[in-house]
Amino acid sequence: MKISNHAANVRKTIVYKLVVAVMVIFLAMIGILYISINYYQHYAMSGLVDRLENELNKAEKSKDNGILILKQDEGISRTEFVIHTAIISLSVICLGAITFYIVISGVMKPLRQLTEKVSNIDIERASYEKNYILIENGGLEIKDLSRTLDRAFQEIYEGYERQKKFSINVAHEVRTPLAVLSAKIDVFKKKNTKGDREITEFVNSMEKNIAHLSDMVEGLMLLSGNQPVQKKMVHINELLDEIFFDMEDRALEKDLKLTMQGEDVIINTDDQILERALFNLIENGIKYSEKGGSIQACMKTVSDKAVIKISDEGVGISDEDKAHIFDLFYRVDQSRSRETGGHGIGLALVMHIVNRLGGTVSVKDNIPKGSVFEIILPIN
Repeated sequence: MKISNHAANVRKTIVYKLVVAVMVIFLAMIGILYISINYYQHYAMSGLVDRLENELNKAEKSKDNGILILKQDEGISRTEFVIHTAIISLSVICLGAITFYIVISGVMKPLRQLTEKVSNIDIERASYEKNYILIENGGLEIKDLSRTLDRAFQEIYEGYERQKKFSINVAHEVRTPLAVLSAKIDVFKKKNTKGDREITEFVNSMEKNIAHLSDMVEGLMLLSGNQPVQKKMVHINELLDEIFFDMEDRALEKDLKLTMQGEDVIINTDDQILERALFNLIENGIKYSEKGGSIQACMKTVSDKAVIKISDEGVGISDEDKAHIFDLFYRVDQSRSRETGGHGIGLALVMHIVNRLGGTVSVKDNIPKGSVFEIILPIN
């Protein structure tokens, strides 16, 4: 019983199918080649026999008992036979190659289907549907591969969802205590009129860290939010003007110039979450820019898309880090992130917001120095 099951499984494998296909095609090629050459030989011999009969008939009529001589060009020459055989062989080889290509394409079609399904998987989806990438009409290897991938993606999604829910729950739990602490510090600062240096430094440090934690919590809350997008006609220039105004003091501390150029782009989108995405990009540029540089926002429309570029003259991002820069909790340089207050949520939130708005975001080098973040959004 086990042997018969094993034999049945072997017959379902791609290797078995390909071996059988190769043997059938090879035998068919040999058969076609044999028949073609044999037919041509028969045709050549028939022509030669016909010529001999004609010559014999002529000889009988003329009563010539001499020697019968055939000229070389009256039969099929050796060169002609070789050329004809070569043409037949090449034709059969081409026919076999085309047939084999069709067979290979058919056998590999389920693998292409599996590739397409895997490429369409979005880790940000709420859940992973079981058997989503399962393939049942392919070879045994592809079926086993699809089952393995299906189990792996299911485990990945479950782990990702557990981590995401844990982060969101922690954010919910921490949000209220942070608000209480912030309020108490404000009250304490108003009551502490003596101006003790150590107490002032301690309170300022507490306030800074609480603000840092509050920003992280708010970012996590936004990442978990599934509220519908509230669209309306938005002037991108006005959003950037507000952000530049809020960031003016931070920019002055590092002697940075905030500039804007391009069209007055108007799009139909959610102004609140888009403003947060642009705020994060500009804030990121200020954090990692050196003194005396500049942050530039450039807007334009291309067909039915709005293109927004935020450029800085900072330290730049390596090619290796570009591939992960929008991942949650990913930081390019741990020590530098601690100095600048980064916590690996800002750019992940930018990606999340832009995707919700139906757009894309990417990063590239700003020649000669810095980075350029490009957001492309639909106008309507």
